[in-house]
Amino acid sequence: MSSVTIRSRRSGSTSAGRRLKWWQQFVLQAICLFIAATVLFPVLWIVSMSLDPRNISRPTELNLIPPGASLQAYLQVLDRPTANPVTFTELAFNSLRLAGGVSAFALLIGVSAAYAFSRFKFPGRQFMMIAVLAITVLPSVATIAPLFALLNSIRISSAIMSIVLILAGFDAAWFDCFCRRTGHPRWIGGTG
Repeated sequence: MSSVTIRSRRSGSTSAGRRLKWWQQFVLQAICLFIAATVLFPVLWIVSMSLDPRNISRPTELNLIPPGASLQAYLQVLDRPTANPVTFTELAFNSLRLAGGVSAFALLIGVSAAYAFSRFKFPGRQFMMIAVLAITVLPSVATIAPLFALLNSIRISSAIMSIVLILAGFDAAWFDCFCRRTGHPRWIGGTG
């Protein structure tokens, strides 16, 4: 048995890093507070504008607590969110249906495609995987024009179906890694 000398730590120090002098700690905390204020100020400003009953689109003065602040705008959104006769609950249910449809379709297509890419060797497999990777690397805005042209050429008339197809295509691209790691027989048998 080897003898190991254990040094006691100084009080107040942590195992990671070194102890900072008081002025260094003060400067770091001031920088963190500045960053937090810079990030949180726009959120506070938006909440302040939502509470402003004057219904102005471009404020002319800086008032974080507007005169006559009320929750009337929130009640109006819950009562009648659009000029159409649609309630807030109907809009929320439509969003939930859309999210559920996109998720189910992305799982169905993504798992099927990932299984095929992981298990089968076929002509064009490598090119198609690089194309999927290239599409996922692009920002969504860069694909708007090609997607618009594609959806017009196949004549999809439903806006909801178009959104489901687009979002499912973006969500389904990462399933190949999952199938490669968990679905291979060596991993299932424990010899991987």
